[in-house]
Amino acid sequence: MAKRYYQKSGEWKGGRRRSGTTSKQIHAFLHGLRRGSIVKNMLTLGLLAGVFGLFVLAVLFAIYSRDLPDPNQLTSRNVIQSTKIYDKTGEHLLYEIHGGEKRTLKKLQEGFCLDDKSLAFDEDGIPLYAVEAIIATEDHKFCTHGGFSFTGLARAVLFGGSRGGGSTLTQQLVPYGSTNYGIESAARAYFGKTVKDLTLAESATLAGLPKAPTTYLNNPEKLKDRRDFILSEMRGQEFITKAEYETALSEETPITFRVNDIVAPHFVFYVKEQLEETYGQRAVEQGGLKVTTTIDYDFQLFAEEAVRVGVEANGERLGFENAALVAIDPKSGHILSMVGSKDYFDEEIDGAVNVTTRPRQPGSSFKPIVYTAAFAKGYTPNTILWDVNTVFKTDMGDYAPKNYGEREFGPVTIRQALQGSLNIPAVKTTYLVGLEEAFNFAKRFGYSTFSDLSNYGLSLVLGGAEVKLLEHTNAYAVFANGGRQFPITSILRVEDPDGKVLQEQEPPESIEIISQDLANLTTHVLSDNASRSFIFGASSYLQLGDRPVAAKTGTTNDSKDAWIMGYTPSLAVGVWAGNNNSSAMKDNSGGESAAGPIWNAFMRKALEGTPVESFPVPEIPLTGKGILDGHAPTQTVTIDRASGGLATEFTPDSYKETVTCMGIHSVLHYVDPNDPLGEAPKNPEKDPQYVSWEAGVADWVTRKNAESPENPPIRRCEAPTDPDSLHTRENQPTVRFEAVSVENGRSVIATLSVSAKRPLSRVEYRLDGKYVATSNSYPFSIRFEAHPSFGAGDHSLQAIAYDDIDNNASAETSVSLDEPSRVSAIELLDPKDGQDIENTGAPYSVSLQIRNPSRFSAVSLFMAPRATGERSLVGSVLNPSSPFLTLLWTLPPTGDWILTAVGETKEGQLETTPELIVRVRNPSTESSTEAVFNPFGLLDN
Repeated sequence: MAKRYYQKSGEWKGGRRRSGTTSKQIHAFLHGLRRGSIVKNMLTLGLLAGVFGLFVLAVLFAIYSRDLPDPNQLTSRNVIQSTKIYDKTGEHLLYEIHGGEKRTLKKLQEGFCLDDKSLAFDEDGIPLYAVEAIIATEDHKFCTHGGFSFTGLARAVLFGGSRGGGSTLTQQLVPYGSTNYGIESAARAYFGKTVKDLTLAESATLAGLPKAPTTYLNNPEKLKDRRDFILSEMRGQEFITKAEYETALSEETPITFRVNDIVAPHFVFYVKEQLEETYGQRAVEQGGLKVTTTIDYDFQLFAEEAVRVGVEANGERLGFENAALVAIDPKSGHILSMVGSKDYFDEEIDGAVNVTTRPRQPGSSFKPIVYTAAFAKGYTPNTILWDVNTVFKTDMGDYAPKNYGEREFGPVTIRQALQGSLNIPAVKTTYLVGLEEAFNFAKRFGYSTFSDLSNYGLSLVLGGAEVKLLEHTNAYAVFANGGRQFPITSILRVEDPDGKVLQEQEPPESIEIISQDLANLTTHVLSDNASRSFIFGASSYLQLGDRPVAAKTGTTNDSKDAWIMGYTPSLAVGVWAGNNNSSAMKDNSGGESAAGPIWNAFMRKALEGTPVESFPVPEIPLTGKGILDGHAPTQTVTIDRASGGLATEFTPDSYKETVTCMGIHSVLHYVDPNDPLGEAPKNPEKDPQYVSWEAGVADWVTRKNAESPENPPIRRCEAPTDPDSLHTRENQPTVRFEAVSVENGRSVIATLSVSAKRPLSRVEYRLDGKYVATSNSYPFSIRFEAHPSFGAGDHSLQAIAYDDIDNNASAETSVSLDEPSRVSAIELLDPKDGQDIENTGAPYSVSLQIRNPSRFSAVSLFMAPRATGERSLVGSVLNPSSPFLTLLWTLPPTGDWILTAVGETKEGQLETTPELIVRVRNPSTESSTEAVFNPFGLLDN
């Protein structure tokens, strides 16, 4: 049906219409008094009685109407009005603050009756049929009397008020149940809409309430009967058509009634407290203020639902019965949602207590603040700390924190320690930062609950200082907003009843709490889901799938408080779960299991359909110090394998070994806590925590190695500082040729004089620098046939004597050879004599060249350890057809090896290549400053 509206009215007050007794009636009445004297006396007495009666009626009228304002002047009087609290749009009413009655007063205009010339229509006003519904049921003769019923008043006199009174609609401030006075308050309270949006059926429903609000509100069937009666009256008085009547009858109009109808109750009273501080309690409860707040109405409903469902789903299993949630816009500081408990009206859980503004211990959710302080001091997310049981020496005695489940993970990075919520590295970080410095750094984030520093110790990082969820969430908003913080804001605008602006938020100004680089660094860690998976798994409640999010859990040691704090660039949300009476939850509860489902459900719902935002990717600082940059604190040196000392000019290559030593030490061994970027401390043991931290590391390494005694996973080594003491000039052998001869022009015979301080092991002979033979027994003489590759003429013959650890000395002479009788038929092309071969695990391809391959039935490759000369077959090629052959050599262990190839002709003759020596070694390692240390390789899973 087309709506007709009464112009600009919120509370319904009737217009006046002049009506009643006429002068002609009074004249006729007086004219009848002129009859006989007796009659005249009686009439006189009757007249006096009538005058007296009129006087009584006037007095009664005055009594009845003395408290009623003139409707035409109602808006100019100082009438008590409710203060209304709205969401950020100004469209959703959260609550009406009032002393005892919810009342909205708006400009009163005349014109209710269809024949009234002052009747006006306004789509922003009360629908006309809402007015007509009230007229139909309360005062159907309203349009025929002047706002005062003598009949009703007489009825009140005769029957003592039991059948009604002289008060008509103009004299009634209509109650609609509970504290709702006026149809606007009732429409919002019972149908969740403004009066202008009421349907005919809803208007008739509300019109039925004033007669007996409590009765009808508690008896839905009676209220429906009352509604249908009013619709029937409206049809009978021709206010509505038959079609409108039938449509309204078929409409369901259930009333949603709650004694304390309120949205976001904890937030409302949080705002009310702020208003009273500014305007006083009386102005707030009676001044008719309109307050526009920061609350996002949808977010608030999401939050209330998430808290309720989360507690109902997990509370009994985990031992908690309450939870709270705060959502803040990091870019403005606006409170978008506040849920102070599961149910404000649940007295069993102290539901009216606003947990978001009550101090509670935050557990590990406080760790990011302290770790950020560490980043500010020079530590990095890659800094290595030892997560091992450690006793901390303090003024209050020994302190030995434990991880959840009392597990230890050995060397970890700060990134892993923070994301895995490991307690021991966190306490160590507090010490490295300095307790006072960490305390003062945290205060910058806006916590009002911190007391004197003397009340806290190293456990500060584990949540030893109580915080408010509201302030804690705004502290996390600092990270989301690139290091800047806005003040927590709940009120956007305050107006008086006339629309005058009393208070309006100016564009907020933020202050820099930390640098943007620091904020991005902490966010980069908190948003790294992979780094927390070793504790929480990859699909925990701390992640939102493809949407980047930073999050941190918190659980107090006694399991009284469970937290999860997290944010995207545009939304910071904190959730607490626990019990208001501080009773402990069950052992299986924690931040992720208790608070996590609530936080995750709200975040997904609140961010649904919004663009996916990414965090800035920071540059991880490089300090040049291995322990701070995530590299092993190592030193690469060349040592002597025999003595263990540093290699010298006398150390033979065969005993030289390049090693990278990793000292198994705590960070205090390499870093001065007061100047972490400075030089390493010369006397680290002077630090009061050094001994206990080192003991914790040593104990863990011992226990870890005991698990695999045959192959200990952690080998501690310290780079030597003393030189090689076994390979010295004094320990070198002495050697000289006693006699050298050549038989048949090609056969070389040599005898030596050789001695040494240590046992001699062998003498190697070289011709023109190429290896030709080895003698392994005293007197180390030799006879060998010169290979055809050595042509006619003089050649240098060298003898090198070795003791048992390859101390060596050489002697040299010359020999003259004749022209070879034949040419070399087989030649080793690759490798070359003296070549180093790196053992990568793959076979090495040995290349040979054969002259006239059809002569040979087989070509074989042999190898022998240089120290013993014992040959073994590498491989053979039968009936070669190509002049170039390749044999695959599976490389032996590191060391010096002699290679030679032998070809057998079809006539049974042997052709041999000159022997050559190659060195097999392991792959080279990078330098100490580049050697990456992977702590996860040592994690105890």
